[in-house]
Amino acid sequence: MTDETDDDDPDQRLLAAVTSHYLGGRDFNGFPLRNLGLRRDELLALLTPLVEAELISLNFGVYHPNPHIKAFPPEPVANQLQRLAEDDLHHATTYPESAHLEGVVDRDAYAGRPFTLRLALGAPELLPACFFELSVLESYRNDPRYVYDTEDTSGRIVVSDDYYESEAMREADQILLESFGFAYDEDLSRVVCVCPVYLARLTPEHQQLWAARELEGEFRVHPAYFDSSIRGEFPEKVSIFDAFLEELSQLRAMSERIGLPPVVRRDFADARPHGFGFLIRPTLKELQDFHILLDKMMSDNLNADFFKAAGLAMESEHPRHDGRIEVRRRGTVALLEEWSGPGRIRFHDREPRDEMLAAFREVRRLRQRPAHAADDNRFDQEFFTEQRQLMIRAYDAVRTLRQILAMHPGLKDYDEVPDWLYKGEIYTY
Repeated sequence: MTDETDDDDPDQRLLAAVTSHYLGGRDFNGFPLRNLGLRRDELLALLTPLVEAELISLNFGVYHPNPHIKAFPPEPVANQLQRLAEDDLHHATTYPESAHLEGVVDRDAYAGRPFTLRLALGAPELLPACFFELSVLESYRNDPRYVYDTEDTSGRIVVSDDYYESEAMREADQILLESFGFAYDEDLSRVVCVCPVYLARLTPEHQQLWAARELEGEFRVHPAYFDSSIRGEFPEKVSIFDAFLEELSQLRAMSERIGLPPVVRRDFADARPHGFGFLIRPTLKELQDFHILLDKMMSDNLNADFFKAAGLAMESEHPRHDGRIEVRRRGTVALLEEWSGPGRIRFHDREPRDEMLAAFREVRRLRQRPAHAADDNRFDQEFFTEQRQLMIRAYDAVRTLRQILAMHPGLKDYDEVPDWLYKGEIYTY
């Protein structure tokens, strides 16, 4: 930072002090107004021209409860000056703004740290304004030295305990990314979004890795990530993957309520299956791996004992060319079709039931693609769309199964279905 000020100009002395405080620490904190020891009228006279010129901004903890961090862009100038004239000043702080910082920051001091430089130039810390290709997450997800912890709308990356401060891992790679989320373009294609403050804490090596995958353009932050990480509120809806798992839990609970073996063998309440989420890299292999996993959670997960207890035959006879009869074990989807047939259950509209069976069969068919095909590495953004649309059909299928089971007389008073699940308050992207 250069420091060329007029010692006789109080405005410039203040600007230099605020700038030195901001750039002098690692956290880019605001300068407390109480440190000036001035009356309100003196502060108003001193700060007004600097605020009006947008060389500094005032933070009263309006957008974020901690005024010592520049979480978001400043309030409009008129609002700042009104608060300066009327509000409690004890916790108020001031920040140098980019109009001033652009001319005084020594960029060489931040070589190799592009995101730290952005904060030095006045960028808000907690605004998820940095967007990246999904592939930036791959090296962390596939590296066992990192704990890659992600849900469907947010996640974090941290070095595992075995490698933290270990000589087996370079210090430059021992990083912590406290939070990342997801965002979308107008076609609902997914990207990663991160707040600058978390990127600024990465090592230079990893800041450059992320910078190489940064995207330009207009993106919309996932509302669940914005609500939880930025506004500090609970998301309004639940992801379709969490909803799918809750449907499985409900199917088990409802089966037990009527005294039958569970209609699904597992609800995965103990651990969410690895890979059960949106694709990180849109390759045919990743999509096919998802098909296999989804089939294991659908057709393979249906419990033959449930259908046996309901009185269905577990085997079927098939004539052979030599005239003999071959006895085959019936598949779970065939059992589901018979159990939910019109001869056993009365439907006002059979279309949801038929769509349920079609979805089970579609997932089974997709799974049967030969493994390790020559085009496994084919990359296509359309795979994101294909997966999302398939997941919607798969979710609708297990939801319909739960609704059919709920028609059992023994479940007339069953009231354990969460309200959000009953109303379908679910994010499908």
